Amino acid sequence: MKKIILIFQLLLFVLPTMGLHAQIVSDTVNNNAGDLGNILGVRIDSISNLTLTGSINGTDIGILRSMSRLIMLDMSNANIVSGGHFFTNSSTIFVTDNTIPIFMFYEIRGIQIVILPKTITTIEYGAFIRCNELKSITIPEGVTSIGQNAFLSCWRLTSIFIPSSLISYSADAFPETGITEFIISKNDTIHSTLDGVLFNKNKSKILLYPYARSNEYTIPDSVTTIGDGAFAGCRNLSKIILPNSIISIEDNAFSNCFGLTSISIPSGVTEIRDSVFNGCSALSIVIMPKTINSIGKYSFAHCSKLFPLSVPSNLKSIGEGAFLYCTRAISLNIPDSVEYIGDYAFNSCTGLTSATLPKNLQRIGNGIFSNCTSLQSIIQVSQVKSRPPL
Repeated sequence: MKKIILIFQLLLFVLPTMGLHAQIVSDTVNNNAGDLGNILGVRIDSISNLTLTGSINGTDIGILRSMSRLIMLDMSNANIVSGGHFFTNSSTIFVTDNTIPIFMFYEIRGIQIVILPKTITTIEYGAFIRCNELKSITIPEGVTSIGQNAFLSCWRLTSIFIPSSLISYSADAFPETGITEFIISKNDTIHSTLDGVLFNKNKSKILLYPYARSNEYTIPDSVTTIGDGAFAGCRNLSKIILPNSIISIEDNAFSNCFGLTSISIPSGVTEIRDSVFNGCSALSIVIMPKTINSIGKYSFAHCSKLFPLSVPSNLKSIGEGAFLYCTRAISLNIPDSVEYIGDYAFNSCTGLTSATLPKNLQRIGNGIFSNCTSLQSIIQVSQVKSRPPL
């Protein structure tokens, strides 16, 4: 009986220790493209830290995706080459040279640290979608492009290095992440940062605001341009103050800023471009200057709390779906300066009861008031040359 008790106590001591060591199993592999599965063999399910050199193709990526205990992957001295394929998200993915392919790390929930190959130039769409445990990603100099949703829902990722070589990135490359700062190298001649916010070198253009920042932000006076998607998806921002120096707001600049409640646009701005405020569901007040002459496609779409629905007095054109699903608006008086209204401009504005069309209106799109279920009257004082059903 005493022996049984002694053995039981010994197991209680040894098993946790064995488990601790089992958690950290490291290996280094010099791979030939397509051989990783054969090299690792039965160790596939035990390795947690893997360093790869040599070449990696689509077949090898499939093996990496199957490694259930993988926590750290260092590919800094490896090359991704074309050939082979892997399966994920009900798709067959083929690989090209020097590219982190679409869905390469899709929903690999255990991976925490990834060091990318020094030779890559492109990170494709959705490469790291829902890597919930990812805390560190090393992007090398030489990367020129980062695709849409590349790091979607990487909530534990709090900072990211932006290489000076980066010239093309999607407006929503980093949505729903924990990023609070962007980091650049001291020798970067293209970018600059201020308090973790990414700018061009002379800080005349704001490029990216960290997704996870909250409360309010005042854009510096040096800024004249708000870049494409600069604040896209920053759902925790409730207030953004624009300086009078701003003269250009690019597409998607504030799209899906769910917490943004009001904004005042400086008088130097002459157009609201496509989807600038698309999806800002809490936005209720927008102060636009008289200098605005055009409102782009879907600029205020899905701004369901926007009220009143007013447009500048010198406006010339209203783009397709510009006020789609602005459901709180009750009345609409479009100024006489407007000459063009695009397709479905006020589609599904279900609270709208009356609308007045301007006398100088020349062209009008399809279904501009379609699904406006409360609309009782449309006053048309213009002689529209081309008028499809409203």
